[in-house]
Amino acid sequence: MKRWLFMLFLSAVVLNAGAQNFFTEVDFTGGLAIYPYSHDSLVALRKQGDVGMGSDLLINLRLSKQFKPQWYLIAELGYAHREILMNKNSIGDFFISLWMFDAPAPKTFKINQVRLTSHYLNIGSGIHVSLNPNKAFQVHPALQLNAGFLLSSHASLQLDVANNPPSADEREKLKKQYKNSSAKFILGVEPRFDLKFRIHKSLRLTADVFPFMFYVSSWNKKMLSGNTVVIKT
Repeated sequence: MKRWLFMLFLSAVVLNAGAQNFFTEVDFTGGLAIYPYSHDSLVALRKQGDVGMGSDLLINLRLSKQFKPQWYLIAELGYAHREILMNKNSIGDFFISLWMFDAPAPKTFKINQVRLTSHYLNIGSGIHVSLNPNKAFQVHPALQLNAGFLLSSHASLQLDVANNPPSADEREKLKKQYKNSSAKFILGVEPRFDLKFRIHKSLRLTADVFPFMFYVSSWNKKMLSGNTVVIKT
């Protein structure tokens, strides 16, 4: 992560040298991801068809090219870190069990928690318009597409030791199944409402105040059944 940040910062400094009608920014975007679980066997029975929560973080070097007084083209290149976190049980399951002593509990799923971490190369493009050009502080509505290409993924499992946990070989097989379930390609749609503060003739700080980001393709080909919405933080 530190290597990515250093490379992006250094690139921004180099690209700003003698830039004409170009603006360079290091862009951080991310937040709480909300997604629907599928009915696949990799999903705990109580979670199948339910909604889960994970995280999404994008760190990009953004280039903006001004081609009209108010209009800009966006190009981004960077890194995306995404996590799917699935717990077999929830806090609500504990309180229900206190009152329903005879309630049957599914025993077929032998994992208490799955954390699937995926790393992507992110390539973004879009367009934005300045509502008040030639000012030190500007407001820029924008629309951007983010294409993610899988670099690597890793699955960590917490076993249910009270429920005949899988053997070492079975555990490695499960980890491989979860790891291979990460989508190889992800497409996101990111509406933006940027507040831009110019700190140099071609270097700006940007704050995005639009609260949502949408993914039109699934993060996971096995565990998830639909699209993901990110609430930016």
